[in-house]
Amino acid sequence: MERNFQIAIGMYERSAALFAQRAGASPLGFPVGSAPAWADQAEQLALFGERLAEGDGWQPLQSVVGHLYEKPQTRYYTAQPISVDVALPMLEKPTDALEQWQKLWAAFAAEHGRIAAAKSSLAVQEANYLALLQRFCWAIPAPAVAGQSGDVSLYDYARVSAALAVCMQGADAAEPALLIGGDVSGVQDWLYALSSSGVAKGLRGRSFYLQLLAEIIAYYVLEQLGLPSCNLLYAGGGNFYLLAPLGSEERLAVIQQDISHRLLSMHEGALYVALGYTPITQAILWGQESTIGSAWDEVNRILGMKKARRFSELDNSAMAAAIGSPLAGTGELEDTCAVCRRTIEKAERGKSLTEGRRQCDLCTSFEQLGNQLRRAAYLAISRIAPVNPQGPNGWRQGLAQFGYDVQLLENAIDGAASWQDQPSDIVRIFYWKSEPEINNFPGWPGEERTVWAFRPLAQCTPIAQNGEIATFDELTSDGIERWGVLRMDVDNLGTIFQKGIPNSSLSRVVGLSGLLRLYFEGHVPRLAEKYNWDEAKKEKRARMYLMYAGGDDLFIVGGWSDLPDLAHAIREDFRRFACDNPKVTISGGISIALDKKYPLYQAARLAGDAEHQAKHQRGDEKNALSFLGEVMSWEGEFDRVRGRVADLRCWLGDGEGKLPRSFLMTLRSIDAEWSEWRKQEQGKKIKQGMSPRYSHGPEPEKTLYLGPWQWHLVYSLTRAGERSRNQKIRDEVKEFAKSIMGQDIAILGLIARWTELETRRKDEG
Repeated sequence: MERNFQIAIGMYERSAALFAQRAGASPLGFPVGSAPAWADQAEQLALFGERLAEGDGWQPLQSVVGHLYEKPQTRYYTAQPISVDVALPMLEKPTDALEQWQKLWAAFAAEHGRIAAAKSSLAVQEANYLALLQRFCWAIPAPAVAGQSGDVSLYDYARVSAALAVCMQGADAAEPALLIGGDVSGVQDWLYALSSSGVAKGLRGRSFYLQLLAEIIAYYVLEQLGLPSCNLLYAGGGNFYLLAPLGSEERLAVIQQDISHRLLSMHEGALYVALGYTPITQAILWGQESTIGSAWDEVNRILGMKKARRFSELDNSAMAAAIGSPLAGTGELEDTCAVCRRTIEKAERGKSLTEGRRQCDLCTSFEQLGNQLRRAAYLAISRIAPVNPQGPNGWRQGLAQFGYDVQLLENAIDGAASWQDQPSDIVRIFYWKSEPEINNFPGWPGEERTVWAFRPLAQCTPIAQNGEIATFDELTSDGIERWGVLRMDVDNLGTIFQKGIPNSSLSRVVGLSGLLRLYFEGHVPRLAEKYNWDEAKKEKRARMYLMYAGGDDLFIVGGWSDLPDLAHAIREDFRRFACDNPKVTISGGISIALDKKYPLYQAARLAGDAEHQAKHQRGDEKNALSFLGEVMSWEGEFDRVRGRVADLRCWLGDGEGKLPRSFLMTLRSIDAEWSEWRKQEQGKKIKQGMSPRYSHGPEPEKTLYLGPWQWHLVYSLTRAGERSRNQKIRDEVKEFAKSIMGQDIAILGLIARWTELETRRKDEG
């Protein structure tokens, strides 16, 4: 085991020496000479080729996202310490790269000295070296390879080559490693199929617990296999991937049984973590027989099969002990949790934090976790002795079953007592808001066992007037008082990983995953949080609740009127993140709750249906948003609809020259008439082979939209405009009528419904 950590540290030192050479500095004594053959081979496999001589082709780091599908969309990252502010690349090529590298090297060398001076275990040293490389080398390019773009970071190159080296020592050169995947199953039912009573206060905590569960189990698997941190390639979005040496298969079967036994005890079968693996050959790593994306796809296929047979690895006695006995309690409503409907044991407190509801300890702990999340600045994960499997009495106890104590802290001193009570040989303290003052941080558990590392954490929580987390019915909006759900994810992500990465090296795959996580967990929360601040009044407001953002997707609950604009802002920044690559797009769907007490699982399902509609209604054309039952493409259509809604809002009102709200009903009537005419025309096309006259066609500006609905349109809109004494509004209504005669007829109903909801008075319900 110690040998694995020594190998990883040695590989990091080789990468640090490259960093020093790039900055024109002394390599701090890091080795730059000969090394075992498998170390050189691991570096070549990590880069998908042999690197060029030092000094050849050294350029600022380019974004791999812009190169997907071999698109020449080049954007650059500035060399700076990693943070949530650096997700979007720049169009301009940095002109002071050497100066930036030198500054980073000076900071790197200083921190390296602190780590080297601490009398730490190999496990702590390895984790600290890796965190140091992430902090300062995430935007430093890896060594150049002939014929490849400089879009692999030195950090990703260092950790992938180290992970391969750990697996390859003494291994079969043709088949050097196993790719292992882990995936949490049962998420949808466990997360959303809850009573609507007080669900908002605990849902964010539940969502974050699922993320933590996957990450903690990933650490647990690493520990059981004796592997260093670098072998964890990715953890996020409820799944993880890691590399292990061949020969780990038998041990993995035992680990799977142990994980299942602990989860069955904690969550009574509601949650399951599947482990799957496939060998990775050198031919795959070189791209000779298939790509690394195909190996990823194979692992996901195996995971799907495992999830279809949840807990099948446990014997009958283990299953009987968990689910084969009569349920405790009376089964009466007053003896069950108001949130999850689980029977409340006599020993449980059974009380909500704020409302006096009967609530189990586990759901209460999720409320506590949600409250901690909105104030936390640090996430501390301490390795402890695993506790025995036990029932659901709190989220921390659930994670402690796998040998890790997890705390969310405003300051490390808050965890000092716990670190003293539960001796730990390694404490990882993750930060995300800013660079920590490591040398002046009260309460930390000592340099010899502390690891400081960056990790994005999605924080965006609305606060009600009483200072507590806002419930869904306390979320505010314009017009009708309703909350809604926004769901978004990247289009065709599986295809991107399988076919879209040029020179599909393992370092590129890992780097792309890391950038996606930085965008969704680091950047998206900042966009959402803007809606919880009233700039005019300089005060907080309850508008947006980020339930989940990670991997490649997000789930947001908020005031319905802000969700379309937030979705558009996310898309616009995602387009910048993707370097305007036309092959890398994002789609989303929005649902609106029918009333303030509407069940979340229904709203979540409807938002999921809307997202599916955005991705599939127009064949292969995705890159869209579905809202109020209509799909809008991001390219032009969304802006056109949003602009028309803004126009209508200006025209309506009680002031001089304004139009009455009945004007909206006129538009709805015209839309209904056109929809019926369109249906008839479609019938004619099917029966008689006639081309429908309303068809958009390839050139909408030249297409005729013919039908009796037009006469209704001309008459009604002309009369409405003439009623206004405002000449500007009259002229604009005429232009609006002309646009509807063309392609805007297809979006008229959406425009009218959207405006109606935004202009409805609060007392109209």
